[in-house]
Amino acid sequence: MAAPAQFLLSSVRDDEPLPPINIKRDRNKTLHDPSDSAQQVALPKIISQRSPQYYTLEADKFLQDSEVVRRLDGIQLARPDPSILSHRNESDVTRSLEHSVNREIAILLVEGLSAKGSFAMESTSQASNTIVIPNPGPSEPQAITYIPDWMARCEAQLSDGRMRSSRLILEYKDRGLSCVEDFLAEFERTQSRLEKLYEEMKREAERMEREMRAGQASNGFTDLNTPERSRNAASSRSTLGLRHPSPFNDNVTRILHQVTTYAVAEGGTYVGLPDYDSLVMFEYPAVKHMMDSGVGEVDRLRKGPGNYVHVTTVTDPGQIRRVLTGAWIKGIRGDRIPHFFRA
Repeated sequence: MAAPAQFLLSSVRDDEPLPPINIKRDRNKTLHDPSDSAQQVALPKIISQRSPQYYTLEADKFLQDSEVVRRLDGIQLARPDPSILSHRNESDVTRSLEHSVNREIAILLVEGLSAKGSFAMESTSQASNTIVIPNPGPSEPQAITYIPDWMARCEAQLSDGRMRSSRLILEYKDRGLSCVEDFLAEFERTQSRLEKLYEEMKREAERMEREMRAGQASNGFTDLNTPERSRNAASSRSTLGLRHPSPFNDNVTRILHQVTTYAVAEGGTYVGLPDYDSLVMFEYPAVKHMMDSGVGEVDRLRKGPGNYVHVTTVTDPGQIRRVLTGAWIKGIRGDRIPHFFRA
C-alpha cells in the first residue's frame, strides 16, 4: 500500500523530517580548501550567534498568512526519489537537497509570494561568475571567480508597491561537514573577540583624530576631488587580497572564505550551508547595508563583509526547510536586521 500523501504547507510548518537516507562512505571526508579567489576576500572579525527562532518566527508568519494558505492548499509534498538509497558523497547529498528542500521551498515562495504581489525567481546550480577588478591595487587580484552550488535571483513587489531584487545562496556539504560543532566552539570565544575589536576600533578612531588635527585626513579623503583620484583612494583602502590571518579555527575559516565571497560578490545578505543532517545559516548586515546604499560589486569586494556575521546552527533536519524559508523571506523583503535578537 502506498504511503499517504503529505501536504507541503503542513510538512514545512510542522518540521516534518526529511526522508531517511543512509550514509555509505568509502573513506573519511574532510573539508577541501577554498579557492584562491575565495581566499582573497576579507573575513568578518566576529561570529555572533543567532537562534533558529529568528528565522522560524518569520517563516511561521508567512506560512500562516490566509492568502498564502489558500494559494498552497492541497499542494502535496514531493515523494522521495526512490533511487537514492544512500549518500556516498556531496553529489548524492546535493540530489536529495535539491529534491526535498530546494524544490519545496521554491514552490512555497513562488506560489505564496505571488498571492501577495508580483514575484519572480530564477535559480542556477554551479554557475561560474567572474568579477574583473579595474585598476587593481598592489594587493588586489585581477579578478575574482566564484561558483556557488545554488543561487536564486528574485524580484518581489513589496507592500508599498516597490520592486526589490535579492539573491539567495546555498553551499552544499557532504553529511557531517557543515561543521556545526566548530561553529559552536567559536561562539564561546565571541566575547573576548568583541573586547579586542573594541580596542582596535578605539585605537583607529584616535589615530584618525590625530591625523585630522594635523590636517592630514586619513584614508585618502583629500584625494576624492577627481574620478581618477577617487579610484586610487578606493583601491588604497581596499581589504581585497590582503589575506589577513583568520582568528577562527581551520574548518570555520574554510567555510567562511566560501560563503563570505558569495555574499559579498553577489550582494546576498543570507547564505545557507546545509548537509542534510544540519544547517548553518549566515547573515551579513554590512552586505545588506551596501546593497541598500547601491554599492557595486567591485566596491563591495574592496570594502569587505564588515566586522560581524550572524550565524545560526540547526541540528534538527526537519527544521531545515522552515529556517531556510524564513531566511529567504527576510532576504526577499529586505527586512531590517537587529543587532541582537530575543525570541
